[in-house]
Amino acid sequence: MLEDLFKNKKEVPFSEFVTYALYGPKGYYKKDSHVGKKGDFLTSPILSKTYGETIANFFLTKVIHNHKSDKISLIELGPNDGSLMCSVADYIKNSAPKIYEKLEIILIEQNVNIHNKIADLLDVHKKKLSIFTTIANIEKKANESFLFCNEFFDALTFERCVMKENVLFLVNIKKENNKISEVLVRAGDSLVTKMEQYDLQIVDNFYFELPIIEYEKYFDELSKKFINLNILVNDYGERSDFFHSSSDPHGTCRCFYKHDVSRDFYNNIANQDITYDVNFKLLSLTAKKYGFKEIGFYSQLNFLLSNNILDFIPTENAEDNNLYLRDFKKLISPIDFGEKFKFILFKLDKN
Repeated sequence: MLEDLFKNKKEVPFSEFVTYALYGPKGYYKKDSHVGKKGDFLTSPILSKTYGETIANFFLTKVIHNHKSDKISLIELGPNDGSLMCSVADYIKNSAPKIYEKLEIILIEQNVNIHNKIADLLDVHKKKLSIFTTIANIEKKANESFLFCNEFFDALTFERCVMKENVLFLVNIKKENNKISEVLVRAGDSLVTKMEQYDLQIVDNFYFELPIIEYEKYFDELSKKFINLNILVNDYGERSDFFHSSSDPHGTCRCFYKHDVSRDFYNNIANQDITYDVNFKLLSLTAKKYGFKEIGFYSQLNFLLSNNILDFIPTENAEDNNLYLRDFKKLISPIDFGEKFKFILFKLDKN
């Protein structure tokens, strides 16, 4: 399956393999959605629509300030099938119709194969809806804008790195006799110089994931397209003063397939997710480089409770809602999603 990847090459960086496996012509994210109980993993929007309603409530009560503006942009990065935006937009339409009238709804999803599915789900909002494949396709916005994303940054391409005796190495992969193996190669000066721009530490023999190139690309594009932008990011990971964000010396990257977790990267290629834990300190430092200010950081438990998620639980027909309530509890349970996932909020204001 990797013939195209290794064409005229003896070995390639791990990042190229990830890009090929996830975003190549037959890659994992070029297929239909893999999210759900019958898929490979669950996400908060799939568990309960109250997640989206809480984000909508946050948008209405904490983000939008200039109600006299003619237009407000509501944007989602990596919307999957559109179910999160559907919950957010439905709530705004029903609870704040005057704000809804001013909305333009923008979804940025590079997988064109699911654009029609997204449009069908959001059909009731079709007059306000635009779906793009990249941020570059969006016209520049001078109005108030709010962008949110759920498990977007953990899906971006990354390098795998390790420091040995004060020398930085990258993980490459090579294919010989139909077998794939990993090799370490010394990192180039340009990458070392780039890492020195970020005030994070490195420990010898601890592998870590390095998505700096992708992080910089997205914050750079956003800074060029918007004047007044709030960004709400939800993802799993930790905040660390080190490039590695886990006590595991092998790093955090892993595969998800049918809800099983492994580090078997080189089997079942393009049929399983490859992901890693987000280091929110690195994410924040990258955002700062492009003019964004971090204005909040919360566990998912704290964010959802402080934004009144309990108000969105249905009280009638409680006996029929046992399954709904069980899934809802996972959103805030410390042993499920409540502490594993974090919210971070950024603000860009060029006025």
